[in-house]
Amino acid sequence: MDAKEVLLRLATVDLVIPAWQMALYIGIVSVMMLRKRYRVCVVWTYLFIMYWGFYLYGKEFVAAAGDSVLGLSVYSILGMLFVLLTLIVFFQSES
Repeated sequence: MDAKEVLLRLATVDLVIPAWQMALYIGIVSVMMLRKRYRVCVVWTYLFIMYWGFYLYGKEFVAAAGDSVLGLSVYSILGMLFVLLTLIVFFQSES
């Protein structure tokens, strides 16, 4: 596949993230970067990616899990655990 085919494929992708969510994300990250709060930007980016991943592919997650709530529980718990551990590391390295 050459570069032209790759660009044509990328041009046909529809992004279904609502504009207000994208604006909210850009606004939060921009304000935090202007305030030089780069670590907060990392956490916000991760949280938005987790949310958008579930927003876009939530039906597939639920369909793959069937009647079990284990998959969704693992997704949520591991996501929040990652944020918690990231915040702990950020606060320990500041002191």
